[in-house]
Amino acid sequence: MNIVTALLFLPGLMIGLTVHECAHAWSASLLGDDLARRHGRVSLNPFRHLSLLGTMAIFLLPIGWAKPVPVNLYHFKHPRRDYLLTSLAGPAANVLMAALLIAMMYFTRRTYSYGPGAVLWLAMAHQMLTMGVVINAILATINLLPIPPLDGSKIWPVLLPRVKPAFKPKTMLISMILLVVLLQTKSLQPLLNRVLDGTKTILPVSDAARFGSRRAMAAVAMEHSEYALAEQSLTLAVEINPYSVSAYYGRAMARVALDKPAEALADLDKVIALYGRWPDPGRCVIGDLAIDSGDYVLAEQLFDRAVAFEPDSAAAYYGRAKARIVLGKPAEALADLDKAIGLRAFDPDYHELRASLYEQTGDTEQAAADRKKAQELRPLVAEIEADIHTPPSVVPANKE
Repeated sequence: MNIVTALLFLPGLMIGLTVHECAHAWSASLLGDDLARRHGRVSLNPFRHLSLLGTMAIFLLPIGWAKPVPVNLYHFKHPRRDYLLTSLAGPAANVLMAALLIAMMYFTRRTYSYGPGAVLWLAMAHQMLTMGVVINAILATINLLPIPPLDGSKIWPVLLPRVKPAFKPKTMLISMILLVVLLQTKSLQPLLNRVLDGTKTILPVSDAARFGSRRAMAAVAMEHSEYALAEQSLTLAVEINPYSVSAYYGRAMARVALDKPAEALADLDKVIALYGRWPDPGRCVIGDLAIDSGDYVLAEQLFDRAVAFEPDSAAAYYGRAKARIVLGKPAEALADLDKAIGLRAFDPDYHELRASLYEQTGDTEQAAADRKKAQELRPLVAEIEADIHTPPSVVPANKE
């Protein structure tokens, strides 16, 4: 269990154990036995109930415990009935606490409704409440098992006369070992899974979880080139979370592939407004996608935005130059290539494209110089790339 999970887990555990033991003590007090009250156990202060050893055991073993509540049967007016009610109070308190936490989850499920500053806190609160519900449901279920010292070992002998209670120390020790074995071997897992599955069906789903599922669906759709499905999923995603840069950016990519330039540009403007700069510096993925799809007007517009927000991006100038050549803007394309080469002079593709542009304009001398430079750079670039991708050789040690 990592530190984040432990921090989210501990509050629910402390609440669950505290209300469980307090309910035993309170119900015993109401029914005439004030022994637990005199020991200070009718309290919602967790330190009155938690056992240090029992709490630590939860992180080492599959089971933990709190301090047992002392009960004197001779103080009850109706010992059999009152003992049953006192024993049932603990699991019942956990069920009521789970219901209360579920009600509170309805206030934290709107993860994105209170501005971006509250997103993290609401998501953590919802997750913490979820764990609290699960912990209380498990505590209620486990404690109904007829295994000492669990509450079920006191409840079932009262309800079923043929079942005898077991309070001897030796019997208690054997029962504890049996319970640990059952948990370690996952023999109780089918029962716990049923409880967890039933609990999950009534838990309010947070907007963060809904947003995550839409994002995951869109990612799969993009991988399979199902751009319409990706756009639909991401539209639902941004309706849930209007602050997601990645969702708007992903939808822009899908809309470029679907030949929706106006919508793609609107998404990018939204990204820039949220992110404060061009979302993909140095790579210009969306602009390259527009070129691949043959939409050179859109590509030029996309690279305009890239250049505006990343003025030192050689790839942005190079991409805009490619779009402007096709659009019949040789002077602007040449200016972009000059800028790209000024920023990244060692790229042979830049020199090659400028050589082709010079040939179109009739400047054969400059074209020849650029083509020569490209030929000189290619083996150097290939050598550098080979060195990057080649693992270092292992030199055997000198045994002399």
